[in-house]
Amino acid sequence: MSSKTTVAIDKALRKKLKKIALFLDLTQNEVIEKALSLLEQNIITQIKESSNKAALNSSNDPIKNTLDIISQKVCEIDSNHKKIQEILYSGPETIDDIITSNWNTGLGIE
Repeated sequence: MSSKTTVAIDKALRKKLKKIALFLDLTQNEVIEKALSLLEQNIITQIKESSNKAALNSSNDPIKNTLDIISQKVCEIDSNHKKIQEILYSGPETIDDIITSNWNTGLGIE
């Protein structure tokens, strides 16, 4: 379902949008859609990378290491638990997931 809306953009951006749409043989809507999709993926990647850095910094924690060993053993025993953990550790897949999971704290992108 599509709907029309008015968005205020400056003249230079409007020209750039038209040129890109013409060059790629796409509608302006498709260009905007692709740009937003790329931005969303970029945000998700940044958040996953910052989460990975935080995880690496906490790798010297003996309690975390013990819990990781226990989790691995549980996953070896229970394949269903392992599937659930893989989904949870894969991180957010959409910007909606990120906003929902960071509702109180903000995005925290540096």
